[in-house]
Amino acid sequence: MDRDRHEPAASPPLRVVGSDGAWEFDRPFHVGREDVCDICFDGHPRVSRTHLHVYPDGGTWWIEDLGSANGLIVDGARVGRAEVAGDVDVQVGEGGPHLTLSASVAARVTAGDPVDDPTAGLLGDGSDPLRFAPETFAVSDAAASDAAPGDAAPGDAAPRAADDVPLSYEHVVKHYFTDDDDDADAGERTRFIRKAYVDIQQATEKEHQSRQARYRVLLSAALVLCVVAVGYAGYREYTVRQLRGQAQQLFYQLQTYNVAVAQQVVAVEQQIEAHPESADSLRVTLDLALDARRQTAARYDQFVRGLGVYDGLSS
Repeated sequence: MDRDRHEPAASPPLRVVGSDGAWEFDRPFHVGREDVCDICFDGHPRVSRTHLHVYPDGGTWWIEDLGSANGLIVDGARVGRAEVAGDVDVQVGEGGPHLTLSASVAARVTAGDPVDDPTAGLLGDGSDPLRFAPETFAVSDAAASDAAPGDAAPGDAAPRAADDVPLSYEHVVKHYFTDDDDDADAGERTRFIRKAYVDIQQATEKEHQSRQARYRVLLSAALVLCVVAVGYAGYREYTVRQLRGQAQQLFYQLQTYNVAVAQQVVAVEQQIEAHPESADSLRVTLDLALDARRQTAARYDQFVRGLGVYDGLSS
């Protein structure tokens, strides 16, 4: 239902009395700190841009919070929507200004125009010279879209524009994060959200920098380990090359020793043939030479197997 299009005759006029004057309305109206509002509290820090919507419905008047930061207080209780039954004390946001609303059959005056004498306004024929048609006043789309995402408080209804323009993601982003308005002119809730957004950005940047620092430390440690591993591998290769050289020299020495032992064996066998009476002692000498050769070969095999550079010679 479009509350701004109720017939004025469906409900008696509504009288509004505040510290700055008195008003009477026969059509829906808005309360806030924007100058497009029918009742404007210009610059009041506790009042949102478009704070309240007051409209007739079903023969009575209703007052509704438009998602303001500081809420709607009716007769001391915070509510989202309330019926104007009798005299109602309305506080426009916690700590905000007070209004007294009451439905009456008193004179109808121009919407939004304060009157010094609430009983004045009727001519002798009952007509109201200051009254104008309800459709002559409407909140602009630009102002409504700016006011809609205004200062929504947790737990309240979602903010709505004065002429029921739907809330959109683009409106919220523009209002809270890309609006060029000075914070001094913004509502308290808006300032809190903007500050929280800046704090979150700063915390995210610090976390990002901390994460990058940890990554740099881990990368440096990995590089150091790589350098150590490459250095150890190079040292190991150098050591193996040295040991292979030593093993090669030992191999050549052993082969030279084998040749000498073989020559000695040939010489001993020739002596045994020439002097059979000395065969026993010569054979002992020959066995000692062969045993020394086998022991030398075994020690060489054990050495090179321990190094892992050559297969054993005895195999």
